[in-house]
Amino acid sequence: MPSVKIDCSQLHKILSNSEYPQDSVIATPHGLVVVEIQGVLNLPTEVTSKLNEERTDSKTIIEDNLSGVLPDELSQQEKGQADRMAIKIGELQFSEGSDQVTLLVNNTQRLNGTVEKLNPPLGLLKFTNSVHESGKQVHLIDIIEKKCVFKTRPLPV
Repeated sequence: MPSVKIDCSQLHKILSNSEYPQDSVIATPHGLVVVEIQGVLNLPTEVTSKLNEERTDSKTIIEDNLSGVLPDELSQQEKGQADRMAIKIGELQFSEGSDQVTLLVNNTQRLNGTVEKLNPPLGLLKFTNSVHESGKQVHLIDIIEKKCVFKTRPLPV
């Protein structure tokens, strides 16, 4: 069975630093979180024609390290850049002083939830192809200790 070593050289920095070390992932006041949703979200049905266009509506495409975002609706040029795109679906709001969280989706739905501790925590790994060495490298990027849980179905706004 093939195997690969995980580079944990940043582990001490991750555990001792409250700031998120990777700019390409969205961080929250709780660090990185997993979002657990019950129900169906009304996601945008089309994509804006310009990549990385700054708009406030739900069709905004932002540069990120996510992949597979609405691939059927992208032009050939945009499909070539799809691994660096994400689509903005809403806004995640954290209540100060409590574990309550609200997700506003596409200005049409609202989900109310709570922030809970993950037991056991999850490791966020980044797989890269190394030019200097043969094969892949795996880097430990962060440890995810919290999740946002939305147990109820989305409410209309």
